[in-house]
Formats: sequence, C-alpha cells, structure tokens
Amino acid sequence: MNRNDSKKAKQNHYLLYKIVLAFCISFSLMMLWIAEFEDTEEQATSTSFKLIVNEFKNAVNLTHVEWLRLARADSIKFYSDLSNPDDFTEIAMTQKGWPKVVPSNIQGCNLLWQKLLKQPLQVIHKNIIVKYQNNTCIFQLNSQQQLSYQVNNGQVDYINSGVKDAFQ
Repeated sequence: MNRNDSKKAKQNHYLLYKIVLAFCISFSLMMLWIAEFEDTEEQATSTSFKLIVNEFKNAVNLTHVEWLRLARADSIKFYSDLSNPDDFTEIAMTQKGWPKVVPSNIQGCNLLWQKLLKQPLQVIHKNIIVKYQNNTCIFQLNSQQQLSYQVNNGQVDYINSGVKDAFQ
C-alpha cells in the first residue's frame, strides 16, 4: 500500500508539473500575441490612413476636373454615388479650381473633409486632429503621420515620419 501511495503521489506531482508547464506556455504565447497585436493594429491604422489620403487626393483631383469641365464655375456638384443624381454635395471652388475651405479655419477643413470623403475624422479607433495654418488644412493621425491640403494649388501631401506601413 505504501508503494501505491508513493506511485499516486508521483503521478499527482507529474500531473501538477504538466499543468504548470501548460499554463506557462499558454501565458507566454498570450504575451507574444498581445505584443504582436499592438504592432498589427498600428500598421492597420497606418495603412488605412494612407488609403484615406489617396481617396482625399482623388476627390480633390476629381473636383478640379469637374471645375474645368464646367468652364471654371464658382462651385461644383460633387456626386458620391453616380447612380443617384440627388446624392451630391455643393463644393465652393477657388479661382484656380481647387476646393475652397469655407470658412478659412479648422471648421472649414472639417467641412471639406466631410464633403469630399463623407466619413468621420477617424481611422479605426483613432481620431484625426485638424489644424489650419497658412491656407493649408492639416489632418494629423499621430505625431508621425499627416495629410496636408494646400488650398492655393490643390496639392495633397502625405507625410509619414516613422510609422512602418504593412507594405514596407
């Protein structure tokens, strides 16, 4: 009987070691996943912002082409859905044919964003900070990524000073 008790005690210790080992492995894998998840979320946000920059740039260029087509009109109708002629936004244009920021401040930049993109000033779960200076709207995702729109010449720039994209 003593021998059986000793054998059961060894089995219990062995089972306890297996449980502790499984817990340690699971905990280590969970910590690795959390670290990778943060990097993945940052890359997804960065890539999403870059796609939004391209949409913004395309919308600015499209409004310019429409301005040229309408013989340099003071404003144009910007259609978000060509199959629905009632779904448009009126956009004021500069004399050089670029979307005007009205009023010339942060609120005007917010309005232009809404008119051109029809989406909130947010990427995934991060809000976009808006600034206006020297006739330029600056849409900043974080300290390293921003989109700038120069009203005078319609130039749209994407600045990425450090965040790695998924495509790099």
